[in-house]
Amino acid sequence: MKKFYTIFLLAMTFLLLYSCSAEAMQSKLNVEGEHGFDFRESRTAWKNLKKENGNSYAYTILEQSFTGEGSE
Repeated sequence: MKKFYTIFLLAMTFLLLYSCSAEAMQSKLNVEGEHGFDFRESRTAWKNLKKENGNSYAYTILEQSFTGEGSE
């Protein structure tokens, strides 16, 4: 029974390490968003925008219902 647990733990460790590796994430980083930017381009643009604004940002949320009523 100890042998089974050892093999199981080794397999889980391998899967955990592989799932956190750069190679495993590579395909997810190349996904293109609706505006034509991939993750890296979007992240670079976000960091540049934060730097231009003193490393701070604010969100503006527009809420609108199907009847046309809304708030900002």
